Parts: sequence; structure tokens; C-alpha cells
Amino acid sequence: MSKKINTNDTEALKRLNSVISSKTATVNEAKSEFLAISALYEANAAILVKVNALNYTPKNLVSQNNYIQKYTDLRIQQMALFKNALDEGADKYTAQLTAIANQIQNLVETNKKE
Repeated sequence: MSKKINTNDTEALKRLNSVISSKTATVNEAKSEFLAISALYEANAAILVKVNALNYTPKNLVSQNNYIQKYTDLRIQQMALFKNALDEGADKYTAQLTAIANQIQNLVETNKKE
């Protein structure tokens, strides 16, 4: 389970960094990438649903699964906001995107400490 989640996350982050740093991507190309990235995180969410449905999660993995679920949910929200910002050509999502980026960063930093 965790290998597939890690693979999806690595691919999603690679694609996200590429589209954000691209100076030549069109709006449609960027939207397409955000949808593809979101699909990777939605696949991770589906994996977690299957694992949680087994009703057998070792206690040491419960907090890890909770972390992954929160992280995945935030990434899905982030991709939706990126796509909305491109669709509407507006800066009205900047504050929300910043807040989610901060939440992700705090979550990652907290998880590293545990």
C-alpha cells in the first residue's frame, strides 16, 4: 500500500513542480496537469479507503494513515483551487492556496517530528 501511495505522491509532486515552474505551459496544459495530479491523489485516497475497510490496521500505522489521509485531502483541495484559479483567471484563490500550502507544510513538519 505505502509503496503505491509514495509512487503517486512522488509523481504528483514532480508534475506539480514542473507545471508551476513552466514558463511555456498554456492554461489548458496547466489545467490538464492539475487534473492529472488530482487523479493521483484521488487514487491514494481510494487506497486508504480500501485499507481502512479491512478493519485491520496495526496500531503503529493508524497515525500514519491519518497523516496520509489529511495530506491527500489537502492536496486534492489544492489542485481544485489551482484549476479554479485558472478557469476564472482570478487571484481570489491566492489566500486559500496560501493557507492550504501552509497547512501542508505544517502537517509535513509535524509528521517529521513524530
